Amino acid sequence: MVYEWNKILDGNKKKICADAKMGRDETIEMDCAINELVRKWMPDKKIWDDTTESYTIKKGERNENYKEPTPIIDEWEGLQKRAILLCEDIGHGKVYDVKRELRQDMLDDPNKKRALYRFIGKTPFQTCVMINISPDWKGKIDPRNKRYQQLLKETVKRYLTSCNRFTRYQFCLESGSNGDFLHAHIVAEINPAMEKTMMTQINKGNYKRSLIKFWKQVNLEMGIEGIGGILEGKYSVQRIIIRNETMRDDKIAYLREENKPDDHKNLFNLNRVIGDFNLLLNESP
Repeated sequence: MVYEWNKILDGNKKKICADAKMGRDETIEMDCAINELVRKWMPDKKIWDDTTESYTIKKGERNENYKEPTPIIDEWEGLQKRAILLCEDIGHGKVYDVKRELRQDMLDDPNKKRALYRFIGKTPFQTCVMINISPDWKGKIDPRNKRYQQLLKETVKRYLTSCNRFTRYQFCLESGSNGDFLHAHIVAEINPAMEKTMMTQINKGNYKRSLIKFWKQVNLEMGIEGIGGILEGKYSVQRIIIRNETMRDDKIAYLREENKPDDHKNLFNLNRVIGDFNLLLNESP
């Protein structure tokens, strides 16, 4: 099921939840998604009858997306009662504001946040970067050559897995529309603990220097000569910062050949999509 984070159906009315950067409230978004799943029955609906010129009531049907609440959901729901008790103890404050603070505390705990998102079937959003690597070898090598594919793949993996820069990633190798240009597209989630440092490195171009360093290292190990400097061109390594989940999900989907429009498809489908964006790097499948 695909959730719309900016709305939830309550009876026959739509409640608008906070959205994106313009006042986004993750606690409200999470509550909307949880409520859709833990409700066993959908609400009754008013349906207008032209014959009688009046409304009739259609009884709500069983929620086909219902999920049995887990302990983490019981904890989330129980914060309503805890907020009421806290407000009674301190003698002031709004229950809604206290509940929001308590739920934000849950979301600030990485393990609890992960469990909540797993329950609703979504990937929590963190700032991501898309990096495109275009070696200056267009028309000079065959993209289907496994040796060159391994060179590019190993370079990308070493960069993505070093220094805890990223918490998850996925990347693909492509042949180009004319089948003569092996290149890579990467979508990587920046480690929130290192976001400030990483953004500085990216903005200063240090990420490109790191990639070039690994490229030359792998070249040397594989004994490939004459192409050590082909990532140093102005447009050989480019990046896009991804600041919302819609853009992130679109970029991840675009890594797969079947999701590309006809005018963007590669001549050869190399079937080289590496990584699993649904898993943290320190998690097991």
